[in-house]
Amino acid sequence: MMKEHYEWLQTWSDEAERKDLPRVLLVGDSITGGYQSMVREGLRGECLVDYFCTSYAVDTAMYHTALRMFVTDSRYAVVHFNHGLHGKHMTGTVYKENVEALLEQISGCGAKVICALTTRVLNAEHAPDEEWEKKISERNGAMKEIAARCGYAVDDLFTISTKLPQSARLDDGFHYLEDGYRALSEKVIEAIRAALK
Repeated sequence: MMKEHYEWLQTWSDEAERKDLPRVLLVGDSITGGYQSMVREGLRGECLVDYFCTSYAVDTAMYHTALRMFVTDSRYAVVHFNHGLHGKHMTGTVYKENVEALLEQISGCGAKVICALTTRVLNAEHAPDEEWEKKISERNGAMKEIAARCGYAVDDLFTISTKLPQSARLDDGFHYLEDGYRALSEKVIEAIRAALK
């Protein structure tokens, strides 16, 4: 287990006292943080959308403990999980084992699980970053394998990210401007609506 220079955790429970609509949880990193408000607004009146966003890697005790506490604090109909851009130190096996444990914990609380595929990272020349591309491919493969075995839905945000122009991205290679997050949010909304049916 390794930590980054800065670690952060952001959570939000939307209209937490309400029980008249299904409740959905977005779990992820800063990419999820970037589209959560658009997802919440896009699904307004259909469900209540909470989020749990963090930089902690999935192999940390902090991640497992904090997510367990959060996911059991409310009753969730659907949980959308998108966390592949932190914990670069992890091998594919370590990532897979920890994600599988987290998703089992979530589904054990009665929620339908949606596994999002991690988005593409670009280098300084705005081309796919070779080191990250290999790691993302490995992680997305693990996510698809877990989903197939456990009956979880898959949300292919990776393909969406490969089609976005540079004008929809920030220059850091990881994050997006409003148009980019809008495109990702539309895909997330579609996946959540399908799960709620």
